[in-house]
Amino acid sequence: MATRLNTKQIFALVIALILILGLYAAIRLAGQEQELRKKAASSGVQASLHLIPLQQTLTVGETKEFELQATFTGAESGERLDYFRTEFNFSTLYLDIPPDTYIDVSQSGFNRIFRVDGPIAANSSGNIVIELGASVPGNGPLVYNQSGTPVVLTIAKIKFRGKAVTSGFKPLSFLTDKFNSQLVNNQSLYLSPQYADGSYQVVAGTVTLNPTAGPPTVTPVPLPSTTEPTVTPVPLPSTEPSVTPGNLVCPPPCPVGTAYTRAQGNANCDSAVDLIDFGIWLDQFTKYVNYETIAAASRTADFNCSSTDVSTQGVDLNDFGIWLYYFSQYVNAQT
Repeated sequence: MATRLNTKQIFALVIALILILGLYAAIRLAGQEQELRKKAASSGVQASLHLIPLQQTLTVGETKEFELQATFTGAESGERLDYFRTEFNFSTLYLDIPPDTYIDVSQSGFNRIFRVDGPIAANSSGNIVIELGASVPGNGPLVYNQSGTPVVLTIAKIKFRGKAVTSGFKPLSFLTDKFNSQLVNNQSLYLSPQYADGSYQVVAGTVTLNPTAGPPTVTPVPLPSTTEPTVTPVPLPSTEPSVTPGNLVCPPPCPVGTAYTRAQGNANCDSAVDLIDFGIWLDQFTKYVNYETIAAASRTADFNCSSTDVSTQGVDLNDFGIWLYYFSQYVNAQT
């Protein structure tokens, strides 16, 4: 006669499976990193990342553009760039990206965007991540030039706005470790680039007077008629208007009376926190780490979502921790 597993045994098996998968992924990543380091020695390409112009001056409220360029020399015939990732930071005290402005990567030569930070993410963290790739191997931008002259790729165009006056020039700094900056060619070889940081200063705006100009022309404004205007009273609202800070959106809460709320790991708003909720979290977490867009109404496993904190906008390991805590409570309540 077959022995049925009880809920605690199922829970233990699930945790063991998660730990095994995590260990397997860590070993695979470490092996890939070692393989990249071995292959990098055979790549003769010289690459550099830099911002153009290297130095700019802005006034407060003025917007100017930097181009992120990559330059390559010494490439082999037919060599292409299949993957590009870089990250650099700026001070949010002095600069921001205007809210209606997005980073332009249309001239990069890549046809797949893994991640390009928008104004909300960049202005909240002071970091900009740009991660691009080829849709199929060997379909990225060409870095070989038959004439031997350097190949220059315009990876992105980034617009910054002056926010506050600086004391001298401030840096726009690349993060140069291999985790944050990676260039891989169509032979899966890692290219080790050189970096040239940019800089900027923000100054106060000035008003230029024209001493040769004559006095301004005064156009008389006709007086209003003596008839008293009709005043129509506007009724005041019966309640105070609801103000929602920011423009962040969270999934809708579970109906009133549900045994466990969404904030307690109940992704499908039933009467339990169980393995069904774990399956929903795992599906949405997989999409999140692969940079797939999930609408707010469908992001039901975002258990710690806050409409005032951008760092909670996503399905991540913090949400798994919430589910695990309340799942253990639910299991103990059933036994």
